[in-house]
Amino acid sequence: MSEREPRPDERPGAEDEHALAALLERAGPRPPLPEEDLARIGAAARAAWRFGLARRRRRRRLATVTGLAALLALALALGLWTSRGIAPAAVAEIAAFEGRLLASTPTSRMAPATVGGRLLAGSALETSGGASSAALALGGAGTSLRLGGETRVRIASAEEIELTRGALYVDSGERATGGVRVRTPLGTARDVGTQFSVRLIENGARALEIRVRSGAVAVERTGGELVAAPAEELLIHTDGSVERRELAADDPAWGWALAAAPPFAVSGRTLGEVLRWACREAGWRLRYESAELEARAEAIRVRGGVGALRADQVPFAVLPGAGLSGELSSSELLVRRAD
Repeated sequence: MSEREPRPDERPGAEDEHALAALLERAGPRPPLPEEDLARIGAAARAAWRFGLARRRRRRRLATVTGLAALLALALALGLWTSRGIAPAAVAEIAAFEGRLLASTPTSRMAPATVGGRLLAGSALETSGGASSAALALGGAGTSLRLGGETRVRIASAEEIELTRGALYVDSGERATGGVRVRTPLGTARDVGTQFSVRLIENGARALEIRVRSGAVAVERTGGELVAAPAEELLIHTDGSVERRELAADDPAWGWALAAAPPFAVSGRTLGEVLRWACREAGWRLRYESAELEARAEAIRVRGGVGALRADQVPFAVLPGAGLSGELSSSELLVRRAD
């Protein structure tokens, strides 16, 4: 039952207020409360305060737990969406191989690889047999990675390769800025827009072989950094000693990397493009007999393919069809009119 609001005529007036004041004065002050009553009142007040505080804390904890649960549910939903909707990005692709090539992912064992297979970061590759080889397209910057026979590598990322056995060759492309690092137990080779190879030599005393075809390579090791120049070979021994020697860009020692080169579609490309590719792969310099012939080579389109010819054989197969010939001398391919 609700209390009725008194009407104006029922509210106390000034006379009633004076009478009430006089009555309180005659009554005098109330006696103080006993100490026991005061203690009980204080304890009850403190208990009520603690109860209210604990209640507020429970509400805050509940709100926190609820928020965390919502975040966890969102994270799981995003993870599920990612796993179903977006595949992890590949860092390399198998372009070609000869012999037997095995590959593994970070979550699977070694198994036979296939051309076109895409490799995630952390994948490993292994060639079996001395005549085996493989070519990879590394990252999206046009870098070519080639493996020799009896070689094992781990693709840590598009910029970092771990070589644990055998030899590999890196061609970072004509317009690449470099940045590929090859880690080995005896040191790390870092390229600067170049063509180079890294080999672990296991026969007898272990050693690290660095060969530079073009550009430069910095080798980081315990004893400090070394720099290998173009057309130079470094042999770094476990005792820290270093041997240097010259190695021409078309030396037969590069033959395995030339043989392992990935296919190059020549049809539809200009003759100039095909010749530049072939000379880069073979380690030759390209020169035209005249500026007029160079302009002509840039205008001619190559039709058809070259089959299984190696890069160093291709110029002599395509030049005659354009009424031209090639003459090789001192690591230079001279393009001239056919006689």
